Amino acid sequence: VARLAFACAVFSRPDVLLIDEVLAVGDLSFHLRCYEKLAELKRNKTALVLVSHNLTSVLTLADNVVYLENGEIKKIGDPKEVCA
Repeated sequence: VARLAFACAVFSRPDVLLIDEVLAVGDLSFHLRCYEKLAELKRNKTALVLVSHNLTSVLTLADNVVYLENGEIKKIGDPKEVCA
């Protein structure tokens, strides 16, 4: 189901794509294909909004990060600085 939902979302050529823990499921092959497709979308100027607890995903995909704690903004900025 996650693979089908991801495929429908990314192949519809969105201007903005909201992603909530999409890479939390699936095998390694699925993860790699997802990262490749998301990188392609970024190159084509699709705005990606990623919600994730996975810092590797955040560091790989994000240009800017908003760190939330209990619904409150704690820090905004460069992924490396915020994730540290």
